[in-house]
Amino acid sequence: MEGLKREVRVKYISKKKLEEICVKTAELIEEEIERELRRVIELTGIRLDLSEEWPYSLDIEVSITSPYNYRGLKKKLEEALNKAIRRASELFKSEGLEELL
Repeated sequence: MEGLKREVRVKYISKKKLEEICVKTAELIEEEIERELRRVIELTGIRLDLSEEWPYSLDIEVSITSPYNYRGLKKKLEEALNKAIRRASELFKSEGLEELL
């Protein structure tokens, strides 16, 4: 599945804190995907890439396998990812990150 891209502006955040935010975001994504699709897919990987320069850009890549038709799953997977991103937005805001529209 192709990655989603989010751009955020931010106050200064340490590299350690950025890593913590990425780990928590990955956990939120995993929770949401497994809640929505656990019986029809196997989540094989989540990759988050947060750029180190402003405006920070967050690229998300999710890898799945499934014995079912991918086309039918794509919409549900995108919905689960969007739910996870909305949940993660609260975490971002608490750390000074704000999504650019």
